[in-house]
Amino acid sequence: MHGLDWEAVGKQYEDLLGDARTRWDVSFLQSNLVSELSAGHTYTFGGDNENIQFKSNGFLGIDWDLDDKGYKIKRIVKPAPWDTEIRSALDRSGLDVAEGNYIHSVNGISIDPARAPNAAFENLSGKVVSIQIRKDGNLANSKRHIIKSLTQGEETQLRYLEWIENNRKKVDELSDGKLGYVYMSNTAGRGQLELVKMYYGQLEKEGFIIDERFNGGGQLADRFLELLTRPVVYNLHWRHG
Repeated sequence: MHGLDWEAVGKQYEDLLGDARTRWDVSFLQSNLVSELSAGHTYTFGGDNENIQFKSNGFLGIDWDLDDKGYKIKRIVKPAPWDTEIRSALDRSGLDVAEGNYIHSVNGISIDPARAPNAAFENLSGKVVSIQIRKDGNLANSKRHIIKSLTQGEETQLRYLEWIENNRKKVDELSDGKLGYVYMSNTAGRGQLELVKMYYGQLEKEGFIIDERFNGGGQLADRFLELLTRPVVYNLHWRHG
């Protein structure tokens, strides 16, 4: 047990059980107990926890705003132009929608300004819906648009990609264009994708900021280090290229 007096440690946490109010509290104490060990990849789960019925919400990939005319689009979340993995439901070619427009209804049901706007998208995750949008807040001037809502996972991924792009822009701005930026979410498949995409896309830079905050782990990082230290052997230049 990594040199610990396991019975004594168990008694230490057992004394806290009297303050537990839910089964989740007990699981929290168990997690802290296990964390006393010098071991990774150890988890606490299960038990007779109380759970609620999950209802999936649809998302639009926007920030909302509210005024006396109703809910409107404060901002459309946008990753880098070349990131086509996921886009906002309102960031589509041919869709005449802009920031500042008002969203009046979803599938013919008016959005209640007294409730959170996401309530109108309950159980509409990833589904095709009809939304009524008005540019000036006047319902008479509204127009119906058919869009496909995002799932919660897609909404999260969209904002994640935008966060990466905003970091890249900030590094470019503060370094006067001299430094590139690479974010590595992990040292597994996703991290490999991000490294190759962002590194080779900025090879003209004089240096790089390699951002590993919140890295999720994976394999050893030798693959990444080898790529970053690989020497240039030759270059090709085509005659009319």
